[in-house]
Amino acid sequence: MTEEFSKKGTEYEGMVFKILKGDARFASVQHWKDAYGKDVGIDFVGTRTSGGEYAIQVEYRDHDVTIDVNDIEGFVAKASEVNMPMIFVYSGKSIGPAAKKLLDDHDCIIWRHTFNYLASLLNKLPD
Repeated sequence: MTEEFSKKGTEYEGMVFKILKGDARFASVQHWKDAYGKDVGIDFVGTRTSGGEYAIQVEYRDHDVTIDVNDIEGFVAKASEVNMPMIFVYSGKSIGPAAKKLLDDHDCIIWRHTFNYLASLLNKLPD
């Protein structure tokens, strides 16, 4: 993984965080490590205004890369362990069949957004 790719991944995760924080469906969104300690494969925990918490994982990949089951196993395992419903946000080409089945088997909400799309959304948000 190049430094540039890592930087873009961090930026993508930050954009998702900012958008979720501005989403009226969430009373709060926190980094998992700030809410529960050690980073365990879950990026954020979102508390819905209607109640309940969601485990949220963000994966940045280049536009031609498919998400593999290895990319999500830790997230699904930990979210299942703590009994939280899941939201998976990713960029990239698609989700591979084994990964899609794993997410579907756990009723995970899946959102695909490109880096440029999120950046355009943030340009429309007030500071």
